[in-house]
Amino acid sequence: MAYRIYHLPPEAPKNNSYDIHIENEPVQAHAARVSAMPFNRHWPGHQRSLDQTEVVPFVSFELDAPAAFCVVAGKDFQEAVVRPASRGVKPVCRGREIRFTLPGPGQYTLELDGVKGALHIFANPLQQPAVQPGDPDTLYFGPGIHRAGVIDMHSGQTVYIDAEAVVYGQIQAIDAENIRILGRGILDHSQEGATGPAPELSENKELIDPPRPSPLLLSYCRGVTIEGITIRDPAFLALRPIACESVSIDNVKIIGCWRYNADGIDFINSRHCRVRNCFVRTFDDSLCLKGFYFLHQGEMFHRHQAYTVMDDVIFEHCVVWNEWGKSLEVGVDLCAMEIKNCAFRNCDVIHCSGSMIMDVSNVDYAEIHDILFEDIRVEYDPVLQRPAIQESEEQTFPTDPNSTYMPELFHALICFSPYSHGGTVRGKIHDITFRNIQVTAVRLPPSHFRGYDNEHRVEAVRIENFTLNGQRIGSLEEAGLQAGPFTDKIAMI
Repeated sequence: MAYRIYHLPPEAPKNNSYDIHIENEPVQAHAARVSAMPFNRHWPGHQRSLDQTEVVPFVSFELDAPAAFCVVAGKDFQEAVVRPASRGVKPVCRGREIRFTLPGPGQYTLELDGVKGALHIFANPLQQPAVQPGDPDTLYFGPGIHRAGVIDMHSGQTVYIDAEAVVYGQIQAIDAENIRILGRGILDHSQEGATGPAPELSENKELIDPPRPSPLLLSYCRGVTIEGITIRDPAFLALRPIACESVSIDNVKIIGCWRYNADGIDFINSRHCRVRNCFVRTFDDSLCLKGFYFLHQGEMFHRHQAYTVMDDVIFEHCVVWNEWGKSLEVGVDLCAMEIKNCAFRNCDVIHCSGSMIMDVSNVDYAEIHDILFEDIRVEYDPVLQRPAIQESEEQTFPTDPNSTYMPELFHALICFSPYSHGGTVRGKIHDITFRNIQVTAVRLPPSHFRGYDNEHRVEAVRIENFTLNGQRIGSLEEAGLQAGPFTDKIAMI
């Protein structure tokens, strides 16, 4: 067996909550700040209070076969769990010592008595040398700390972040072709903050937001490869391809999403793109397909070309932890003519404290059709707190130890909302399939479909092979699914 341990730069943020060994070799853990509660807010002129967050550890390394772990916790505990459950990792505990074997590359979490202080484990496949430091078309960041600021990429270029490097900054490209962003290091966005003042009272306070960049922003690009890096602490949507074509995103880890609107991967009106083997722990939405919308999204018409369709964008083999918003989402902002031929396949949702797991929501005019959710495994926590909006500085999060709240499992909706931006034309949703959905939960989660009017309906939705705790759910009634007005041809197979 071959494996490689990465060493942290001396100045890098570290977390010592656990003593960690891989095959008897010590491993240092990075630190990332995450949300500690589903408590959101319309922009108040400053970022979230740190008492709504916590700092968690993550380790990153390479291996090509099963590897033995020994982790010693810094506290007593009753139960240790390794997720995703689908990977079948069973820890053995003795006092504060936890031993387990990872079956191979992938992303995992070790959780002691719940989610607080979870250890995030990023086991990368062995990396083959892909670049040379002296290549004139390569922006090479070797071991250590780099304060790069804004990195503007051009056609034919590669950005390489070494496994033992932390790059403080952001990467962006516009109208670029055949670019690559590679490596096993960290792109850290923590030094970028919102700059907008607190707004005065507005008729549409949901849309008030300060200008903020994304740590990785691609606009009108073709032939893009992003592989291996970790994105930490985004100020906004972490990875955002806008009107792009032929984008491949593989083994990207996104963590530290504690700030307002800290999404994971948001595609906007793009074509022929693939996301594989990624991990996202986000405060807001996790894996998303969106249309253009009001906030710093570029132009739908660019260089005499219209970007009005999302086509053939696939997420597969991903692990999702969502803390406020939606886990696997089409919408809600969908200024596009069509969203079609897209899929979420073979994904694990290991936690969701937000509103929905699998969502198709349309507040604009797009026709959404031929969308597939397939082989999705969802692990609900036994007790989840209902997401809340903070209305004042003095308000604290209302914790309920007896909460029975559960995010909706299946959701499809056409509506007018503040995010419709005054648009008066509604869209359609049809030919949506949910197939092989496995849920682990203490009770049946809710689900809800609703259209807008007779011309803008949710229809031709199929749910095939839905199981709860291993037992197949055979009918819409048994599933507790609410099919509201302006829906048709909703079937459970």
